[in-house]
Amino acid sequence: MKINKLLLLCCFLLAGFQAWAQPHKGSILLGGNAGFTSTSSGGFNVTIISLAPTAGFFISDRFALGGSVNLAFLGGDAEGSSVGLSPLARYYFNGSGSTRFFGQGKLSWASISPGQGFDSYTEFGFGIGAGLDYFFNEHVALEAVIGYDNVKPENSDNSTGTFGITLGVAAFIGK
Repeated sequence: MKINKLLLLCCFLLAGFQAWAQPHKGSILLGGNAGFTSTSSGGFNVTIISLAPTAGFFISDRFALGGSVNLAFLGGDAEGSSVGLSPLARYYFNGSGSTRFFGQGKLSWASISPGQGFDSYTEFGFGIGAGLDYFFNEHVALEAVIGYDNVKPENSDNSTGTFGITLGVAAFIGK
C-alpha cells in the first residue's frame, strides 16, 4: 500500500516540472520504477518491495548516460535487503511524438544481505533492453522496458539470466 502512495506522489511531483518532452542535448531524464511481490509456498511467505530511481543526462540529442540505484527489501519469513548501482546508456530512436522508442544497456553491481544467518555477498552483471516512453502530456511519460539481465555472484561459476518487463514513470527537464 505504501508503494502505491509513493508511486502516486512521484507522478504528481514529476508532473509539476517544467520540461521539454524531447531528448535534446543538455536535458535531464528523471524517473524510476517500484515493485511489490508477495510469494507463499508450503507455509513460507516472502514479501519483496523494490525501488529503482533513475537519472540521466543527454550528452547529445537522443543519447543519455546515467544510472539507477536499485533497492530491495525482503519481509515476511525472509528478512534481508539489497542495494545496487547500475550505470546505463540509452538511445532514443525518435526524438518527438507522444511515443518514444529506445534501446539501453547497463552494467550492475549489488550488495546482497539475505538475512536468516546467510552470508552477505556481491554480484555483478549486465542488462540490455528495449522500451518506450508514452507521454501523457509534455512533462510526464509512462515507461515500459522489456529486457534481459544476467548477474553472477562473486566467488561463483554460475550466473542467473532473467527476462522481464518493468513499468515506471519518466520526465524530461530541459536545460
